[in-house]
Amino acid sequence: MARHTSFRIGGPADLLAVPRSESDVVSAVRWAIEKSLPLTVLGNGTNVLVADRGIRGLVLLMDRNLAEIRIEGHVVYAEAGAPLLKVAMQSARAGLSGLEFAEGIPGSLGGGIFMNAGTSLGEVKDSLIDVRAVTWSGDAATVPVGDLGLAYRSSRIAELGLIVVSARFGLRPSSKEEINAAMERLRSHRVSNQPHWARSAGCVFKNTERGSTGRLLDESGAKGMRRGGAVVSVLHANFIVNEGGATAEDVAGLMREMAELVLRKTGVALTPEVRFIGDWDAPVWDNR
Repeated sequence: MARHTSFRIGGPADLLAVPRSESDVVSAVRWAIEKSLPLTVLGNGTNVLVADRGIRGLVLLMDRNLAEIRIEGHVVYAEAGAPLLKVAMQSARAGLSGLEFAEGIPGSLGGGIFMNAGTSLGEVKDSLIDVRAVTWSGDAATVPVGDLGLAYRSSRIAELGLIVVSARFGLRPSSKEEINAAMERLRSHRVSNQPHWARSAGCVFKNTERGSTGRLLDESGAKGMRRGGAVVSVLHANFIVNEGGATAEDVAGLMREMAELVLRKTGVALTPEVRFIGDWDAPVWDNR
């Protein structure tokens, strides 16, 4: 699965399906049920760490084969595999505001909804109307945003047994100049403060009640920490970079060392933002 993740890390999947429509997703889910196969859903692979032993069962890859974007008035419709940034850029060209926060977020729309992706300019739940989803029993349904339990970098989508296939956003008219200016400010900040060119999964830990986790890690001395081919970025301490040959165990082990350092120095317990997927030898995180 390394070729399907931004870390470029992860062992093989037993089976991989790439749906092109909602009906394809329904068929794949029902087939997995019939064959008693575990099912894993993956978008652009930008906020996950796949185990070195890979993923058992069937992986549904919701990528650019399921990526239509359509604008009707002030409503933007997009499929789960569309890059979230592309949805934001097309909305900006139409003079619609509300998705500027997505500038620099590399993930898919589906993954962005699952994690309620966001930045200082806002987050997914601010403008999301509803989603079309397929349940783990193989039925399709429209689910309003209020039922998804969207909160800071989290949702109840997995708990509800939903696979997001598409979504609608309600945006507001604004000048293209103002929208583009806001996105450019965010872009400039990211380019100068994050290793956007590197093989990483973005921020590996969520922010805490003490504010920026990157700052806590930096003040604790985490920059430059290394385990195998995985190293903490010297540009942003909440990024782990695969410098070449890093394994999932390298990254997970480094994350544990980073969390232990911050806990020892500040008393603050860190919570992973990346999702651990696949066939791990043991529980990866003890929710300390």
